[in-house]
Amino acid sequence: KWLKTIKEILDDPQPDAIDFLDTIKLNLFASEIFVFTPKGELKTMPQNSTALDFAFSLHTDIGSHCIGAKVNHKLVPLSHKLQSGDQVEILTSKSQRVQPQWEVFATTARARAKIAAILRKERKVNQKFGEEILSEFLKKEEIRPEDSVIEKLRKLHNAKNEEELLAAIGSKVIILGEVDKNELKEKQTSNWKKYLTFSFGNTNKEKPEEKEQPQEKEKINPKQILKLTEESLQKKYIMAECCHPIPGDDVLGYVDENDRIIIHKRQCPVAAKLKSSYGNRILATEWDTHKELSFLVYIYIKGIDSMGLLNEVTQVISRQLNVNIRKLTIETNDGIFEGKIQLWVHDVEDVKTICNNLKKIQNIKQVNRVEE
Repeated sequence: KWLKTIKEILDDPQPDAIDFLDTIKLNLFASEIFVFTPKGELKTMPQNSTALDFAFSLHTDIGSHCIGAKVNHKLVPLSHKLQSGDQVEILTSKSQRVQPQWEVFATTARARAKIAAILRKERKVNQKFGEEILSEFLKKEEIRPEDSVIEKLRKLHNAKNEEELLAAIGSKVIILGEVDKNELKEKQTSNWKKYLTFSFGNTNKEKPEEKEQPQEKEKINPKQILKLTEESLQKKYIMAECCHPIPGDDVLGYVDENDRIIIHKRQCPVAAKLKSSYGNRILATEWDTHKELSFLVYIYIKGIDSMGLLNEVTQVISRQLNVNIRKLTIETNDGIFEGKIQLWVHDVEDVKTICNNLKKIQNIKQVNRVEE
């Protein structure tokens, strides 16, 4: 079995040799756990396997479309670690796609190799599609597709290289429009005017357009604590999608390759990997906010189903606490209900107040904040 797993990795080798060795060691030294499918079939998995690993062990299609799992009939996220004796049911959706952060959640070599292969394949498809979109855009605007044009667009969108730029255009992360058109045409016009000025000496009538000075990047001292204010959160820093931090959470900052600062929760699995791999890019942070911005959080609720329970939940959140609900999903099985509420809050104190008030409702047995 182990050799078969190694063969699978070698059939589609990882570009990074260190990662490849890590995945082999994981599978070589890990002791096994035994889990069951809903039909009672026994499956052997390496220790520390997650629900995502289990999904990929069943079939690549199940893994690539999984949205969550039920472990012992309880809903859990894909990053949930499995224990021996767990009964695991994988939940899938046709609209789901493999996410880059899944490489962090996956611990088995098989799952990591499959995820990396799918992401590479998607990237290539997106690059090809992006090439077509860019070609049409340049043709329409009558701009020659030169290397200098690609380089200007790459710098404008902070892409690491041409491949990343094309992939972002192909996946619609970057949508070419007026800003790109102005950037490319303004430079051409500016150069033409400078040529006229130099040739004919008409400096009094027309001055060449002054180049707009690029804004200086914020100088960051890694020894100082980074203050997270309302203004900086809106303009400079990015809140990580993997853990959705809000004011009051224990957080850290990570400086990525494009010098953007991304804020993660300290206990976030992505942050844990970044700390071990890029320790020199980690910044100490502290909140300095005053309830001016709103942030999305997910609240998980569970209890005994009864008439009018949903009405009581919405009354407490919307009327008593005056909090806006963005999304509400509830599921009932055999008299037990569970669900997730997506809310706009200001900070951790708001979350505590909401949870405490919901716990006061008679038939609600469990209320806690979850990642997603």
